[in-house]
Amino acid sequence: MGRRITVLHLITDLNGVGGAETALYNLLRYMDHDRFASEVIVLRTKGTEGTIGDQIEKLGVPVHELGLRRAELGFRSLVALARTIRAIEPDIVQTWLYHPDVIGGIVARLCGVRPVIWNLRSSPPRKGEARATTYWVFRLGRILSGSIPYRIVCCSERALTEHVAAGFSARKMVLIRNGFDAGRYRPDPQARLSVRTELGVASNALLVGLVARFHAYKDHATFVRSAGLLARSGDGFVARHDVHFVLCGQGVDPGNRTLAEWIDETGLTERFHLLGRRTDMPRLMASLDIAALSSVSEAFPNVVGEAMSCGVPCAVTDVGDCGRIVGDTGGVVPPGNPAALAAAIVELLAIGEAGRRQLGARARARVCELFPLESVVAQYEGLYASLCESRAQRDAPQADAAADIAAPVVRSVTAPSTLPGVARGTRRARD
Repeated sequence: MGRRITVLHLITDLNGVGGAETALYNLLRYMDHDRFASEVIVLRTKGTEGTIGDQIEKLGVPVHELGLRRAELGFRSLVALARTIRAIEPDIVQTWLYHPDVIGGIVARLCGVRPVIWNLRSSPPRKGEARATTYWVFRLGRILSGSIPYRIVCCSERALTEHVAAGFSARKMVLIRNGFDAGRYRPDPQARLSVRTELGVASNALLVGLVARFHAYKDHATFVRSAGLLARSGDGFVARHDVHFVLCGQGVDPGNRTLAEWIDETGLTERFHLLGRRTDMPRLMASLDIAALSSVSEAFPNVVGEAMSCGVPCAVTDVGDCGRIVGDTGGVVPPGNPAALAAAIVELLAIGEAGRRQLGARARARVCELFPLESVVAQYEGLYASLCESRAQRDAPQADAAADIAAPVVRSVTAPSTLPGVARGTRRARD
C-alpha cells in the first residue's frame, strides 16, 4: 500500500450542527482511511461532548483547536495557523465557508501547499443582510478565486451559478451535492412516541417541525406566522387544534426574546416547543409528521434530505436546490410568504396519516436513489486523488526520459457520481 494522501480540513467552528459541519463529519466518517489521512483545524472551538467536533474526534481524526474569538484574527493568529499547517504537512488543504476559504487558503499557499480546495455552501451574501465581515470576505474571495484555490466545490447548482455570476472563477468550479445517511436517518416509530412523551403532548398529536439555527436567512418569523394561520380559523384557514410546532437549532430556545414575541403574537404559546440545539437529530426528525423550511436563502439544505430520509414529507421554500431535493414528494412555495407555507402544510395535513406515510416513503426512496452519501464521498476522494496525481506529474523531471517513461500517464478524472446534474464526463486537473 502506497503513502496515504493527507487532507487537512479547515473550518470556522465545530460547536454547532450546521450544514458545513455535518457535511464534513459525514465525509470524514466514510472516507477510505487506507487511502486518505484526515486532520481538522477549527479556528474557534471544537465544542464539548456531543457536538460535531466531539464526534469527529471519536472517529480518530485529530482536531486542532485555535480558540480564536470572532474579532481576534490578527498576526499571532495567522502565525499559529501557519505553524499548525506546517506541522501537519498536508498534501491538500480543504477549506469550508468564506472565512476559512480566504484566510486558510492564503496561509496554506504561503506555507507551500498548492492544492487548496474551497467549499461554498450557500448563495452569495447580500449587502445589508449578511454580517459586514462576511460580505467583505466574500468580496475578497471573489477576487482571489482565480489564484488561490485549485478547485471550488459548490454543494448546489444554484449556489454555483450565482457565485459565477458574482465573479467567482467559473473554470475552478466543481458541483458535489450533499448526500444523506439513510442508515442514520430512517423512519422510527419509537421516536414518534418518545418525543411526544418528552414534549408532554398527546400520542396522536401532529408535529410540524422547523430545524434551523436562529438567523435572518432562516426566516423563523415566516414559519411562526404560518403556524399562527393554520392553527386558528380565519384568512381562509380552518383551525387545527391537534397540531404542535417544534423548533430546534442554535439560538432557538425560550431565552430568545425576539422569537418569543413572534410566538406570543399568534396567541398559541402552549403549542410551540423551543428545544434549542439538539444532539439527537435522527430521533427528533423521525418524530415529525411534517418538516418545514422557511428560509429565504439556502444552497442544498441537509435538514430537508434528512427529514425525507426519515420518511417525513416536507413543505419548503423555493430557495437553493430545495425544489430539486423535494421533487413531487412535498410542497414548494415562494419564500417570505406565510400564507403559502401554511397552505402547503395544510395540504400535507389533509391527506391524513396514511397519505403522509405513503408520501414519506416516496420521499425516502427519492433521496436514497438520487443523493446517496456514498456517491458524495467517492466524488471528494476522486477530486483529492486527481489533484495529487496531476501535481506529481507536473513535479516530475521532464528532462529525464526514463522518468517520463516511468511516470503515470495524465488522465482525465471521471466523476463517480450518479447524482443528477453531475456529469459523468471528464475534468482535467489544472491550476
